[in-house]
Amino acid sequence: MKINFKNKEGFTLIELLVVVAIIGMLASLILASLNSARTKARDSRRLSDLKEIANLITVNETSPEGAIGCSGNVNNCSSVTGLEALSRFKDPSGATTVCSANPNGVCQYALSRASGSGNPTYGNWKVCSYAEKSAGSARSNAGPISISSNDLSVHAGCN
Repeated sequence: MKINFKNKEGFTLIELLVVVAIIGMLASLILASLNSARTKARDSRRLSDLKEIANLITVNETSPEGAIGCSGNVNNCSSVTGLEALSRFKDPSGATTVCSANPNGVCQYALSRASGSGNPTYGNWKVCSYAEKSAGSARSNAGPISISSNDLSVHAGCN
């Protein structure tokens, strides 16, 4: 009895390896696109958070010279009457360090005077963050971004 191998159906090992390689390349392209989209989403969230923080401070203003009662990480404001809601603002990256005057990487939102040092007042404050890629019209590259009592719009830089 002869076995005829020429009519056997199925794929060769080479064909299977080519298909696996193609699927692998497509998957890596998709993951790269998703990472870029995640970065842009985090930057959009940062912009939104900065504007919302500014609104909370402005709405709760008692007097322009009145001390806000907290500085550094905006979470420190959780015990300040009217600003308790600031405790929910955390950088979307999960970073634990608080932004400095010129942060070099992602960091938690930092509240200070507009000059960058001292305890903020309702008429003189600034909130800093860090954009990973771009932040709308505020930045075209990664770097620090801030919003302050001066004009309530987001700007590049925290100094």
